[in-house]
Amino acid sequence: MITEGDGGWGSAPRSIMVQKEDGTIMFLVIDGRQTHSIGATLKECQDILYEKGAINTMAMDGGSSATLYLGEERL
Repeated sequence: MITEGDGGWGSAPRSIMVQKEDGTIMFLVIDGRQTHSIGATLKECQDILYEKGAINTMAMDGGSSATLYLGEERL
């Protein structure tokens, strides 16, 4: 849990896998380094995910190669 600062690394693209208490898996994917989106800090992501009921999270590579698919459909 981040209690001070922004978690390091500043605002950036993020990809985070999340588990809720009931076992539901969610993903948070945030674009960044664009004129229309600067990304998010780890603290901002934490706050969003706790509000959504996250109990376990894992931050993954959030760079430009991060893409979310459902089946064969690119979301």
